[in-house]
Amino acid sequence: MTGPAGGGLPRVRPDLEKFSWPARGEAPAKHFVRDPNTLLVFECGEAGLFLCDRLDGRTPLDDVFRLYEERFGTSLSQGDFDLFVRQLAENGLLVDTRPARRRRTFAEILDPEVFLPLARFKFMKGDRLLAFLGRRLSWLFSRPVQYAGAGAVAAALLILALDWGGYTHAVWLAWNPGFVLITMCVSCFLVQSPRALVNGIMCKKRGAQIAGIGLGLLYYVIPALYCNWGEIIWIADKKKRRWAIFSGIFYQLLIWAAGTIGWWLTPPGTEANVLWLSVSFGAAWAFCCSAPTRWCRWTATCCWSASSRCRACASARWRFSDPG
Repeated sequence: MTGPAGGGLPRVRPDLEKFSWPARGEAPAKHFVRDPNTLLVFECGEAGLFLCDRLDGRTPLDDVFRLYEERFGTSLSQGDFDLFVRQLAENGLLVDTRPARRRRTFAEILDPEVFLPLARFKFMKGDRLLAFLGRRLSWLFSRPVQYAGAGAVAAALLILALDWGGYTHAVWLAWNPGFVLITMCVSCFLVQSPRALVNGIMCKKRGAQIAGIGLGLLYYVIPALYCNWGEIIWIADKKKRRWAIFSGIFYQLLIWAAGTIGWWLTPPGTEANVLWLSVSFGAAWAFCCSAPTRWCRWTATCCWSASSRCRACASARWRFSDPG
């Protein structure tokens, strides 16, 4: 047996993270490989994960093919093996290879954290800090608080439905550089930064690890706290994983609801009224810019079929997911 295109022995990068989700009911077990540099997660199947473990650059390919046949009871063709290795190389999962450029998903195209310049400075891992906050603030994640928050969001929606014209007119009258500056500050410090902590706390409560907490600079200027909760992919329970994602979106909705209700209750034209309007508008702006795309980016995956020939190693389909 020979390596792809007659080259040397392929070697999978030793820093890749391999993990599996056990079978749950009728759902079969799933097997993944994650790139710690890009945080992309690839679903490779049991056979694909088996091959990744054997492609260490030292094991002869004859032994790899023999071990594969002993494990799965079927032979692996040279063509299927070459295709699998080529897919690994195209995604930068082999030593001394760079990933090929791929088209961004629809969610990534619209996500400000992807298409806007963003500098990040890590302060700490944050795992213990968020675990401590999760214990101290557990009441904030209780059912009564969730129901109260849902009621506030419903009330804010009712206010907009009844006075949409008044809301948009108020934004128009208040629109000036000072209002824009306040709105940006609200978005960074009252929405984006706490939302990152909420997502991190919820992920920690669901059993995931937090990779880091630090400061992110949008456009290299606008500061906002960031929390790397990409380890959410390790949560096998789909329901728990989705609730962990939705917690940040729910927080954004709560801030918007509080701002909208405060605007409606305060006298028009007063400083308090303008401030509440800024909170409402800033939260709505941040929500529309990031929340829907973030949900799509974490829960939906971009699937593509490489070839129907790669049936034996279950690598015909790769699923991409970015937890960053």
